[in-house]
Amino acid sequence: MEPLAEEWRGVVTFPGYAVSNYGRVASSKRHGAWRVISGAPADCGDLRARLWGDGIQQNVAVKVLVWEAFAGEVPEGHMVAQRDGDRANCAIWNLMALPTRRRGCTRMPEHEAAGMDAKKREAVALRSTGLTYRQVAKRVGLSYATVYRACTDTREGKQDEQRKSVR
Repeated sequence: MEPLAEEWRGVVTFPGYAVSNYGRVASSKRHGAWRVISGAPADCGDLRARLWGDGIQQNVAVKVLVWEAFAGEVPEGHMVAQRDGDRANCAIWNLMALPTRRRGCTRMPEHEAAGMDAKKREAVALRSTGLTYRQVAKRVGLSYATVYRACTDTREGKQDEQRKSVR
């Protein structure tokens, strides 16, 4: 099967920016030529990009920019979520609209968490063999950030259990 060609579309709400079907964001603001800009995970794990609009800098969820460019407006009462649970994977084919449960950063839908837990467990097991986070991420098919969080969350959980057993 041939991979899809990367397609770029302008961000309507932020002129001078474009998003690709692969979930990348580009800017032509500073130098006139298009440059891919990096996103950063928010506290909840959602990938966000800093964009300028109307003289104000805003942190915008990349998944929402991609959805709006390729699928239209997010339906009222819905949120955009990743099918594979990897919040760094904002490719259009990995996105879906789900009914909203809470405001702000959203948690992974329960039906997605079951499959993700197996991948996270596999990542933790591979990391304990001495592989780097990046090597594990490549093998398991998750982002570096997801593998890192899975491994550090596990360590923190074990430390909490050890503290409880000492008391």
